[in-house]
Amino acid sequence: MAQPVIPGSTAFCLYEVPADDTGKRRWVNLGIVQFVEATAREVRIVYGGGAFGAGHESRIQVNSMEEAQTVLEKLRRVAAACR
Repeated sequence: MAQPVIPGSTAFCLYEVPADDTGKRRWVNLGIVQFVEATAREVRIVYGGGAFGAGHESRIQVNSMEEAQTVLEKLRRVAAACR
């Protein structure tokens, strides 16, 4: 029997970022992202910061601004699916 499709949630909206140096797979919860920066070298996702500046970041290496825009568009699509 097929599982029902459950709509996403803005509180728990996972986006997979590149694996770390050990090959461990990682996801960022888009519901806690504070900002995203894009350059021709990387897309930086900053999240989870509190009053004491205990935030984290994920950096996605890119080779051009066009590639950064592609990453941003994927972020938008994933976030839109979590509504």
